[in-house]
Amino acid sequence: MINFAVIGLGGAGENHVRTLGEIPGVRVIHVVDVDQKKARKVAKENGVSKVSADYREALNDPDVQAVIVATPPFLRKEIVIDVAKAGKDLLCEKPLAINLKDALEMKAAVEKAGIKSMVNFGARNLPVFKRIREMIASGKYGKPMWMWVKYMLPATKGIFVPPNWFWKKETGGGHIVENAGHIIDFVNLIMGPSCEVSAITETLKFTKPCEGLKIQPNIEDIAILNLRHKNGGLSTIANGCISQGVYGINLDLTTDKCVISVRKTKEVYVEEKGIVVEKFKTKTQWNPIPFGLRTFVDYLKGKTDKIATFDEGIEMLKIAMSAYDSASKKKTVKIQ
Repeated sequence: MINFAVIGLGGAGENHVRTLGEIPGVRVIHVVDVDQKKARKVAKENGVSKVSADYREALNDPDVQAVIVATPPFLRKEIVIDVAKAGKDLLCEKPLAINLKDALEMKAAVEKAGIKSMVNFGARNLPVFKRIREMIASGKYGKPMWMWVKYMLPATKGIFVPPNWFWKKETGGGHIVENAGHIIDFVNLIMGPSCEVSAITETLKFTKPCEGLKIQPNIEDIAILNLRHKNGGLSTIANGCISQGVYGINLDLTTDKCVISVRKTKEVYVEEKGIVVEKFKTKTQWNPIPFGLRTFVDYLKGKTDKIATFDEGIEMLKIAMSAYDSASKKKTVKIQ
C-alpha cells in the first residue's frame, strides 16, 4: 500500500484525492489546505484521517510515502523543495512554476534527493492523445510535418470559471504557462523539440473572462503560437479562455501519408486523399488529472517509466517564456 498526502485542495487537488480512492494499492492518509473547512470536508468525503493547514506536518508524517503538490503555481517552489528534502516521492501539478529560475531550482532539489518525481501533464495520456502517440510511434501513419491545435476553455458559469489565482500573471503565470501547458507538452511529444516561436497574445473585448470573478484579470485571454521544430516540422497552437466556443480540443496532424484529426477531444479520424479510412471514439473528454495520476502510481509501482519528467516540465516553460518574449518584441525568437 502506497500512502499519499495531497497538498492543496482546489479543483485539481480534490480531484486527486477522489481519483486515488479509486486506484487499488494506494490511499490518501493526509490532506493539506489553508482552508480548513474545505480540507475537513474533502477528508470526510474520502475517508482521510489526517488534516493539516501546514504542509510541513504532512512531510513530517512518517506514514506518508508520496506527495502530490496541487497548490497554485506561485506557491509550488518552496513546497517541492521541502518535499524533496523530506525524501518523499513527488507528483507536481503543471506548470512546475511561473518562471524558469524557480523550476530549475526545484529540479535540482529533486535530483539531489534522488526521489521519484513527475509533472502532471495528464493530457498526454487521454485516450485520443494516447492513440495518436501510438499511431505515430508505429510508423504506419507517416512522418509528422504540421500540426494545428485549438484549445478553448469557456470561462462561463455552469462550465468552468478558473479560480482567482489563474487570472493574475504573478500567481498563475498567464494563459500560455497555465492553460496551454498541456498542449505545448503534447505538441512537443508528437512533433519533437521546438527551436523557434512566433506568438501573438491579446485580450479581446467581446469575451467575458471576468464572469464569476471578483478580481480584474491582468493576463491575456487568447494566444496563438507558431512553433518551428528541430526536425523541420511546424505547429500552431491557438489557446483561449473565453465565453464563446466549444470546450475542448480540436486538432489536425498532417503527415507525409495522411491527416489525423481530433474533434471535441474524443473523436479521431484518419483521412487519406480526402477519404476517412479510420475512426476512433471515446466517451472521455477533457479531464487529464486522473490519467496523469494513474501513470504516476504505475511509475511508483515499477510498471512504467514513461512519465512526464521535470525536464519536460522545464522545456514547456522555456517555450512559454519564449512565446511571451516573442509577443512582446513582435518577432520570432529562438527557444534556448
